[in-house]
Parts: sequence; structure tokens; C-alpha cells
Amino acid sequence: MPIKPRLIKVKLPLGLEAYIPCDNTCEVWRNILHIFCYADYELHPDFVPKEGWIVLDVGAFLGFWLLKAARLVGEEGFVVGVEPNPDAYSIALLNVLANGLNNVRLLNYALGTESGIAKLYITRYPGNASLLRSYAEYMGGVEREVTVRTITLEKLLNSLELGSVDLMKLDVEGYELEILRANEALLKENRIKRLVLEVHTGIVSASAIMTLLEEIGWDVILYDPSLPYQAFIYAKPAR
Repeated sequence: MPIKPRLIKVKLPLGLEAYIPCDNTCEVWRNILHIFCYADYELHPDFVPKEGWIVLDVGAFLGFWLLKAARLVGEEGFVVGVEPNPDAYSIALLNVLANGLNNVRLLNYALGTESGIAKLYITRYPGNASLLRSYAEYMGGVEREVTVRTITLEKLLNSLELGSVDLMKLDVEGYELEILRANEALLKENRIKRLVLEVHTGIVSASAIMTLLEEIGWDVILYDPSLPYQAFIYAKPAR
């Protein structure tokens, strides 16, 4: 009996292709639709990656939005991806290499409130892996734990010699409020010019995130697609 391959290759828009795991194919395909069909991160035109932009993808998972952003910013742009799950990171790296993208740097880290190590709680569908055990339990239960390296946003930017970032996408599975609270001072310095967040509303209040960003002087737009666990926030410093 032939052995089922672990990965299959699929064609994506923009002339891209990607490897996806045979396990969780339905969930992964929904993620592809979320990025390439519904474009939930880019519904506001000012948040669509542009030629020459520097983009930071926090929570890159298998790299689908990372690939899209890299294509949109072009050879003069630069995209940094951060993905803590070692299995997802390996596939994301394979996808970057498969598309011959030279304007991408992918890092096997979790964005944290401090630099060091932490536990990552992985669920049946690894796209819901989180630094918050309560979130992983909420999303179906913890199947395993792995120890991952964490890095602060300030250390990440400084280590890459990035004075500022044109767009940061933040999808950290319930940990978004902790990240924002830990980086209020950095956000006030306008080193992040635009921020799009996926808010996991079963654990995190979208209104709490909006209030935090508005209190530091940012303009905020909420997109609520009426999904059970998700909302999206677009934000940038007020002019």
C-alpha cells in the first residue's frame, strides 16, 4: 500500500505556489481563502502592501500571507516573518524557497513580552497554537507542548536594523493584547506605521484593543465579519 505523502503542492494567485500538509487540509484551505480570496488583512486600501514597503508578519503559520506580501512589495521591499511552531516554520521556509523569494527573512521565534523561552501550546489544528494555554484549550484542547524562543518587538526591530516598519500583521492566537500592552512606548514612537490585527474574540475583547490603540493616539477601524472567533482591526498613528 503506498504511503500517503505528508505534503502536497497547490497553486496560489500572483503566480505563487505552496506546500500544505495532508493533515488538516480543510482548515488550511480555509486559511488560504481567508488570505487570497476574502483578503481580510487588506480590506482597507492603505493596508495593502505596496512596492518597496518593509512588512512584518507576526504569526506567519505556513507562510501564505508572507508569500503574498513578498510578491506585492517587490524586489525593493522586504518582508520579515515570525513563526514559533517548528513544524509550521519548516513548511513556511519551504514555501519561501519554492517561490524563489529573496526579499524574505523568516525567523523561528514567538513574539513575546520579553526575550527568552516559553511554552507553545499546540492544538489539533496547529494554526491555533498559542502561548496562552487558555486559548489552546478554548480552541479544542492542547495536544502537545513545545519550548520556543521568544523575542520582543523592540529587540526584533533593532536586531534587523529596522528603524520603522510600513505594515505589521499581528496574528498571535489570543496573545494580541499582551503584545500591545508590552509595546505601548514603541508604538507611540511610530516605528510601526500601520498595524492590522486578527483579534480572537473568544479570548480577547476587540473593544479593549481599540481603546488601547486610541489612547496612544492611533486611528482605528474595526472589521467584524460575523465569524465565531475572529474580528480584524486596522490601525495607524493619527495624522
